[in-house]
Amino acid sequence: MRRALPRAVVGTVDGTTDSIYSRLLLPFADVFCFFSADIGGFRQIARHIAAWLDKGQSSTLSRSTYPRIIIVTEKMPVGREPEKEARKAFLWLLREETTHDLSEQISAIDIVALLPKGKVSAEARYRRLKECLLKGSDEVRRNREETRTLFSATHFAALFRYACGHFSQASEEPFDLIKASRKQNPVAKDLAEHLSIFLKHIRSVKELIEFAVPVIASSIFLDNYPPDTHSKLPFLSSDL
Repeated sequence: MRRALPRAVVGTVDGTTDSIYSRLLLPFADVFCFFSADIGGFRQIARHIAAWLDKGQSSTLSRSTYPRIIIVTEKMPVGREPEKEARKAFLWLLREETTHDLSEQISAIDIVALLPKGKVSAEARYRRLKECLLKGSDEVRRNREETRTLFSATHFAALFRYACGHFSQASEEPFDLIKASRKQNPVAKDLAEHLSIFLKHIRSVKELIEFAVPVIASSIFLDNYPPDTHSKLPFLSSDL
């Protein structure tokens, strides 16, 4: 699907790319992987991430669901301690580029060192990177599952399509996942009127607590699901 970006979004190539990452991809991605040799070193990567943090918008999602960043380098010895020291150095560079806290949009950052090219097979050279990518993705996925923010493939595709439309309009308003999920099933404009008519028939506090409130709450809850979903909900199957 091709979309034209307005001038408010299009700037330099790097600026447009950073906007795409920070405003469009960040809420959906599990892991971002930077290859230091391709980008120009730690300083350039720090500048890109600083731009993400500066351009990014606040999120209502749990911080544990934010994506992780993995930086791959060939310019240092392989091992836990060198990687740990490299991470400290990178965070120092990042603090020079932005005052924003990394945890505002990123859940964790790791450095992975590769053995020199040609010393081992390609499979062996990238094995640890593969393990790190899988582990990071699994962790973010697990956290999203625990906070009930893990999308199915169908929901992911639909929400991402709406996010692309939102981004291409150059809106400064943050993309709202809840509003997007209601796009095909908007809240009735006369909802307040219907609730008022319903509540006029309630004659006591007991009826309000034991009958009206549960009926209204369950109706709103079930209305969040797409049509034909109700019979598939496990907590309702025994009642249908």
